[in-house]
Amino acid sequence: MCGSFTSMIYCPVKIVLLGAQGSGKGTQAKYLVEEFKIPHISTGDLFRQNVANKTPLGLRVQEALNSGALISDDLTVEMLIERLKEPDTKNGYILDGFPRTVNQAQLLHRALALLDTPNPKPVRATIALEIKIDDDLAIKRILGRYNCVKCGKNYNTQLGPVDKCTCGAALEQRADDTEAAIRHRLAQYRSHEKAILEYCREQGVLVTIHAKENDKPEQIYQSIKLALNTRGLI
Repeated sequence: MCGSFTSMIYCPVKIVLLGAQGSGKGTQAKYLVEEFKIPHISTGDLFRQNVANKTPLGLRVQEALNSGALISDDLTVEMLIERLKEPDTKNGYILDGFPRTVNQAQLLHRALALLDTPNPKPVRATIALEIKIDDDLAIKRILGRYNCVKCGKNYNTQLGPVDKCTCGAALEQRADDTEAAIRHRLAQYRSHEKAILEYCREQGVLVTIHAKENDKPEQIYQSIKLALNTRGLI
């Protein structure tokens, strides 16, 4: 073990967050960032940043979007590896939203092996952390999500009633957060879920945390800390 809850001395760690929309990955990522002082990397954010900054990779993403094509796994991994070369990832990182399929996982695994090769002290500790939630609860949570129109702060009516943001501005829901759209997104995720979880299980890195309706985010995180402690990562 690299440390304890009291010593707060940690192994370098790579964390892959898995789970359906509404599972609370974003909330748990904030706890993990604070705990480990490592970056939270979302592939969706990477796409938007590269497109906005008109990087060579961003231009390729924009070209794919303009043509109506899906962004390829190879391009996504290439973009992700460029991000992982940045110095703030030297002690590890949290991946959110990728990989979602076995092909993506295999491409990423090979790319990371090449990335680690010249590093005399590569990050070896890895965990695929699944936050498991059933569809009815996921839909209920997502339908309760609201964002501030001014500062972007997130709220969820499942955690308590809210009329407006603390900054005084109004709240709004995402246009695609309708029950039909949510069910479609969940179905897409579930179609790949079994295979990617089995792949992670075969790699010996899968840890599953069950999220129930009455669980508070802090309770879920305590379960995550226990799982990390059991694996000697905390």
